[in-house]
Amino acid sequence: MDGVRRLDPRTVVARVATLSALRRHWGAVVPLVAVLGLQGGFRVLGLVGVLLLIVLVSAAAAAVEWFFTSYQVDTGRLVVQRGLLRRSLTVVPIDRIRGVDVHASALQRLLGIAAVRVDAAATGGTEDEAVLDAVGVGDARELRDVLLRQARAAGPPAPAGPAGAAAPGPVPP
Repeated sequence: MDGVRRLDPRTVVARVATLSALRRHWGAVVPLVAVLGLQGGFRVLGLVGVLLLIVLVSAAAAAVEWFFTSYQVDTGRLVVQRGLLRRSLTVVPIDRIRGVDVHASALQRLLGIAAVRVDAAATGGTEDEAVLDAVGVGDARELRDVLLRQARAAGPPAPAGPAGAAAPGPVPP
């Protein structure tokens, strides 16, 4: 698996169909709908306009997410970059990977995409270390196989502890 890769373009369709990009911003949508309703703007044309605006905003947010999300397996690590205004860079060392989960909802199966979730040692919580929500099914399987193969070759993760501290050994009797 060489080079920088992107999410599958069908990400945009999945995001628009579920309005997932918009669900993150319900705090802005609900007051807008309430104000329009109170001002009598909910005639048929107003409703169609609001629905069209919701779909357009959702599609634009999904397109930005698709365009500005990339991943690659490079020199013993998984690198995931995302975001336009709020940039994020996630680097997961291969030797820390404990598991890679590939799953797909009914809509994702219909579209031929899947979600890849990477669980790494010492994340300090219950959340996955890296998540790619819409990768082509073939790419998802390939990524899982590459990560797990390289993780097995790297051996078990090193024990977490203070820098320079020796790993705990057997306790003397």
